[in-house]
Amino acid sequence: MADITVVIPVGPEARHKEHLAQAIASVNGQRAVIVNDMAGATLLPSICRVVTNHWRLGVGASFNIGIAAANTPNVLMLGADDSLSPDCIEVASKEIDRIGDPLGYYYLPIEYVGDWETQTNEKRAHVPNNCAIVTKELWKLTGGFPPEACEKPDTVFVSMMMAHHSKHLHAIGSIDHPLYFHRVHPGQETKRSAEYWPAIEIIRDTFPRVWKRPEWGRYE
Repeated sequence: MADITVVIPVGPEARHKEHLAQAIASVNGQRAVIVNDMAGATLLPSICRVVTNHWRLGVGASFNIGIAAANTPNVLMLGADDSLSPDCIEVASKEIDRIGDPLGYYYLPIEYVGDWETQTNEKRAHVPNNCAIVTKELWKLTGGFPPEACEKPDTVFVSMMMAHHSKHLHAIGSIDHPLYFHRVHPGQETKRSAEYWPAIEIIRDTFPRVWKRPEWGRYE
């Protein structure tokens, strides 16, 4: 089956580490890389390899670093406040082998947990999302999450892929069997960044229009 490394960035605030133990436990012994984004030395579990940032870089850049540090061609991006189903890696590995796209962005069926009132009837919708397994080759050619995207690099990256390289977007599994559990809570990065970065909607809509080079990895 396809080899997969799980990457988990962890920030410095208490809210970044509150659910970390559950996230690590859900990896279920799979090889993992924790990107220590100024989170301190107390989060060093023996089962994980740790890569330490020397200054605060944020979630998007930390995912980029973790993907670069992974020793497998496929990397699953897991939020420090989220978790995986027990069979996530097994199901995803088989699907990646079946599809066989070396530039694949394999997104997972999600179930939202926590503050359900904030969710819409798209709770289980299987649409391109940031809960995904990506190939190192895709990151190599695109540069990964763009730093210009402020606090929503995943949203911008998926929008660019949908606009120009949708053939490399692949749904894994079934919406009736979630593989990724996305925790919704007041300290969630996406909630907080939406308050601080209202211009992100403009950036999200602009980047796909200018990111057009067929050879990838460049911005005009």
